[in-house]
Amino acid sequence: MRSRNRIAILIATCLSVIAIAMSPTLVAFPNGGEPNSPQPYDCGGSCHSNPSSATMTMWASKSQVDPGGEVDVIVNVTGGQAVDVLGIMIVSERSPSDSSIPTVNGWVIQKDPTGSTNFNYVQTTTYSGSVSMKWSLLAPSITGFYTLYARTMHGGGEAFATDYDNPADKVPVSVSFLVGSINTAAPTVIISAPSNGTTLSGVVPLEVTLISAASIQYVSVRLNGAEIANKSAGPFTWSLESTVFKDGVYVLNVTARDVNGHLGYQQITVTISNASQTSVLITWIWTLAAGTIAILAWIGVLIVVALTIRKRHIDGRLR
Repeated sequence: MRSRNRIAILIATCLSVIAIAMSPTLVAFPNGGEPNSPQPYDCGGSCHSNPSSATMTMWASKSQVDPGGEVDVIVNVTGGQAVDVLGIMIVSERSPSDSSIPTVNGWVIQKDPTGSTNFNYVQTTTYSGSVSMKWSLLAPSITGFYTLYARTMHGGGEAFATDYDNPADKVPVSVSFLVGSINTAAPTVIISAPSNGTTLSGVVPLEVTLISAASIQYVSVRLNGAEIANKSAGPFTWSLESTVFKDGVYVLNVTARDVNGHLGYQQITVTISNASQTSVLITWIWTLAAGTIAILAWIGVLIVVALTIRKRHIDGRLR
């Protein structure tokens, strides 16, 4: 017995030592966050979900840049609940996937705030209420419109984040770029459907009309700067599945490029809202389930009553 107790105490001691050794890491990087890394938006969608009171601003040295041209992006953060640990990231889209990392969308990080060339997410462990971080980037080689977003994530034992994802509060912290140039010889792009300001849910038809003197090389559809569809020949219509995106306000951009390299575009603002439909569906399912259970319960009661009457009848005959 004593031998078993000693083994149990030894195991508990080892586990305690491991826990203590790992605790600084768990505090600094809750839910799997990593310091100074190529990191998708929102750590894969599992951490830093509490709203932060930090204020963010984002600035770019230019809004129009040549393909492969250099541009600086600066993110400033003030305030917030962070205790020492604070991370800032720039992403191409607000979606917990690898495609939100700017380098996946053609950007090249020449220098991040650490002096490296790899990281869209950079963390400081000496945050005292104000910090500014700068990235030097090379623009994508493909002409078109692009958007970069900023997000700050606070650690120190908590898991706060700010990106103003709720459009009722503030617009997303972002900067937009035109990579290439547009001139009067460009194709005319008309988004026939949906209309500007429309609320989208479920599968939505996207219809585009083009007027161009030259042949169209391709048409690209972007939502908040991330390409979601493209075509090189008409008809330029798509069926967009809005449920794969989070509810919120989005910029829908359609850009056309002709064979001479001229760009034309139109962009509108739309709101994606599928939560209400989901709520109605869930309510309907629960109502149906409750009704089914009630019917089955009544059938059960009737069966019990019938069996009781039958038993009494049989008992009466036996007497």
